Amino acid sequence: MAYMKDSSGRRLDAFPVQGAAISLRIAAWHRKLREASTDSNVLAVGDSTGAGETRWVRLIANKIALAYPEHTVIYAPWDDPSKSYPAGSRTTIQTGSNGRTITIWNGSVSGSVIAYARDNLTALVSGGIPDVIFMNFGHNSPQLIDDYRAIHQETVQNYINRYPNAAMILMTQNPRAITDPDYANDQGKQQAIYQLAVMAGHDIVDINEAFRLYGDYATDLLNPDGLHPNDAAGSPMWADIIWETVKPSRVALAPGYQSVSTRIWVPAMQFLANEGSPSLAVHYGVPVWELDPSVRESISCVADIPSSWKRQNIRAIWTSNNAAVSKQVTWTGDHMYIGEQSGGAGAIQMGTFLSSGSGQSGAQTVAGKNSQVDIWQRIALGASPVALRVGRDGGNAADTLASDAYFVGLMIDRAY
Repeated sequence: MAYMKDSSGRRLDAFPVQGAAISLRIAAWHRKLREASTDSNVLAVGDSTGAGETRWVRLIANKIALAYPEHTVIYAPWDDPSKSYPAGSRTTIQTGSNGRTITIWNGSVSGSVIAYARDNLTALVSGGIPDVIFMNFGHNSPQLIDDYRAIHQETVQNYINRYPNAAMILMTQNPRAITDPDYANDQGKQQAIYQLAVMAGHDIVDINEAFRLYGDYATDLLNPDGLHPNDAAGSPMWADIIWETVKPSRVALAPGYQSVSTRIWVPAMQFLANEGSPSLAVHYGVPVWELDPSVRESISCVADIPSSWKRQNIRAIWTSNNAAVSKQVTWTGDHMYIGEQSGGAGAIQMGTFLSSGSGQSGAQTVAGKNSQVDIWQRIALGASPVALRVGRDGGNAADTLASDAYFVGLMIDRAY
């Protein structure tokens, strides 16, 4: 067992760190750096605890440089007003000899919440395809516990879907001073982040636990505001803990971070007509269901959602041949369990759907361009095969698209 030390070399006996293994994704990153066949990008997104020259992201950049002296290492901070990494703000930490570059893109923004990383994803990753992604949020978000876990997972999943080969590293954040009135709420969010990482199999760096086990962290590790890590010890310790988790030269690999699908696609071909007289046809080269604008029509399918999916977000993908600006389609969603719900005993009476979802979605300005509508949000339908019925409420005054809506399929995403 290896013991954590702070930057001055003090042994923090209260916080033992398992030193035998790193995850497969992090090991793959180090292998890439040793091979030195291509450049590498490291992305950190987060709030003020990682923003600036004295915070953990900049300090991690120094540690990466020391570990790989043959690489050129560049630190590139984000500029919020321009939504970019200005070339003039970048620092070349070292110039290597092998012609390869490691760039640490620091997308940390003071006062930001995790929705910032979600809404600015494309710009934040504009520097290059990341090999490692650090996700560092929580302090500023107004959501609590379950609600926070849901939005945190949504953002994490967006990055994973875009960059499935990257090592996704979540982290809890330092605890606020216990005298802070938001201490308990903030701790709830940190617990939610940890639980999310465990459930989804992500790497997790538990900064929160390390600070609490330190002792008088508020005096030694935080600024007088009782929130931000100080430059003398707090941020250096934060960086030390992260580096202990991701540093090279380990041999054994942890089996975590399994490649497990987090979404199910149910195409139109797997649906059957349910209510009214919808028609299965081919438009724009794919099978679709034509749903009438004047009467209610619905289609249904059966999905087997994994029992480990605590909740699900389910959205319909649809289009039309009508470039109708500001025209809306009213969608409905119903479900019916086919097997035993959540392991409950006894037979289930089939034939009765339960109304459980709805959504409103506008047509695109170009015929054939797809639209998405969230019909079920954070619903718990796992642990049993379930029939899903999707309907267009034609004739409803809110449904203003005068032509058929072409239903393409359902996307079922894992939520938490």
